[in-house]
Amino acid sequence: MKDIATLSTTKYILDKYNLNALKKYGQNFLIDINVVNKIIKETRIDKDVAVIEVGPGKVLSGFVKKINKDIQLYQIEDNESLEKTIKALKGEDYEIRK
Repeated sequence: MKDIATLSTTKYILDKYNLNALKKYGQNFLIDINVVNKIIKETRIDKDVAVIEVGPGKVLSGFVKKINKDIQLYQIEDNESLEKTIKALKGEDYEIRK
């Protein structure tokens, strides 16, 4: 998948996996690459920090790994309906911790 941080790609994924943003989880989807770049810039991620991403998709974690492929990246997802989608986007061997 080329650029996931777009409205059209996000809509495609939501439709394909029959998903909706759930208010109880405060879910939002990053669809503006400029916002992603600003988040990455402001966090000042380097090799000496671990990153915790709550509600992982593929956008932020993908950019974090581009900065440093060896960085410790922990992802937490509480929405069980997203498990199938996350595994499809990240690979079947991806471990989801609850």
